[in-house]
Amino acid sequence: MAAAHNWDTSSYFRGVSFTVRVYPIQCHTIIGFVHIYICVLCGIHHPLKEGVSIQMYSATDLLKSPSFNLAFDLRTAPYFQKNSQNFILQDTVEQMPVMQNLSVFDVYLSRGHSVEAHWHPNANELIYMIRGEAIVSTLNPFTKQILSYRAAPPQTVYIPMGRWHWAIAVSDHMHLLAIFDNNATQVVFGSDVLRLTPPEVFQAIYGVNAAQFAEVLKPIDQTVIIGPPGSGDTGLRNGGGGGGGY
Repeated sequence: MAAAHNWDTSSYFRGVSFTVRVYPIQCHTIIGFVHIYICVLCGIHHPLKEGVSIQMYSATDLLKSPSFNLAFDLRTAPYFQKNSQNFILQDTVEQMPVMQNLSVFDVYLSRGHSVEAHWHPNANELIYMIRGEAIVSTLNPFTKQILSYRAAPPQTVYIPMGRWHWAIAVSDHMHLLAIFDNNATQVVFGSDVLRLTPPEVFQAIYGVNAAQFAEVLKPIDQTVIIGPPGSGDTGLRNGGGGGGGY
C-alpha cells in the first residue's frame, strides 16, 4: 500500500488543528470499481472472483419469463392486523418483483379506528376511497395548517411525499386503497418517534417535565399502526416491501 500523507486542517477550520491521515487510491483501483458499477447498471454478468458473480435482471427480463406471474392475491400478504375488522394488506416489490414505481396498501377500518400519524420519506400517496367514510388529515408544513377531508367513494386525497398525515374511519366497514409512486415505500410512524425519543430530549427542547412526559407516553410501548390500542387486539405485523406501510 502506498504511504499515507498527513493533512493539517488548521488553515481550513478556523484555527482548530487536527490531523487527517489520507491514503492515496491507485488509478487501477478506481477503474476497477467503475467497471463493476457499469456492469451492475447494465445487467452484465461480472465475475468478482472465482465462484462469485453478480447477475442483474431487469423488469423486461422478468416480463419475458414464461413462468412469471403478473397476478397477486393481497390476502396472502398482510402488513398489519389489529383484529378481524381492522387490518392492512400489501402489494409491493417484495410481493411482485416486476412492479416499478408503484405499491399498494389495502386498508380496512371500523368506525373510530385510525391509521396513526406518520409520513413517507420516499413516496407520494394517493388515497382512493372504496367503501365507507374517513377523515384524512395532513399538516401543511408551509402554512402550518391542518388540512382535513371527509372522503367517501369515489373520492381521492393526495398526500405529498414527507407530509405528516393520518386517517380516521367515521363509518364501519371502511375500505380504502393507498397507492404510492415507489415500489418499496418507506414509513415513519408517530408512535415510534414518541416512544423512542428520550423524554429528556423533549424537556431540553420544549421545556416539558421529562418524568411526567414519560408517564404520559408509557402506554405506547410498541408501534401502533392502527389505533386506538385495545386489550383484545392481535397486533400481528408482517411488514415487508422495504419497510413500507400505509
